[in-house]
Amino acid sequence: MLLGSLAARAQDSWLVEAEDFQFKGGWQLEQTAGRSILRVFSGKVAAADALTVININKAGRYAVWVRSPDYPADKPGTRLFALYVDEQAMPREAGQHGKDGYHWEKSGQCRAGKRRACAAPQRHPP
Repeated sequence: MLLGSLAARAQDSWLVEAEDFQFKGGWQLEQTAGRSILRVFSGKVAAADALTVININKAGRYAVWVRSPDYPADKPGTRLFALYVDEQAMPREAGQHGKDGYHWEKSGQCRAGKRRACAAPQRHPP
C-alpha cells in the first residue's frame, strides 16, 4: 500500500509513502517493482494499525488517494483495507480498482484544519 496524496489543489498536496509511516504496527515495509509498500501478512487475525502524522499548513477539504494492489484473476477482494484520516473512515475501501497490480484509486475526501492530521490504514481479516 502506498498512501497517496491529500490534495486540495496542486500546490497544496502531500505524498505520504510507505517508508514515511512513523508507526508501522503489524504492517511490514517491502520493496516491489522498485517501490516501497506497506503490506500485511495476516490470516485470521487483524494486524495492528499503521499510523503516520501529516502537518497540514492550510485548512481545507482534501481528496485522499491510495495506490493499492488488486488482482482480479487471483483472489479478488482479498487485499482490501480501510483508510482513516483523523479517525474519519474514507468511504471506499482501497484495493478494489479491478486492475491487475498496483494502481491509484480515490478513497474519499476529508476536511482538515491547520494542524497535524493522522492517517491510518486498517486491514481486517477476510
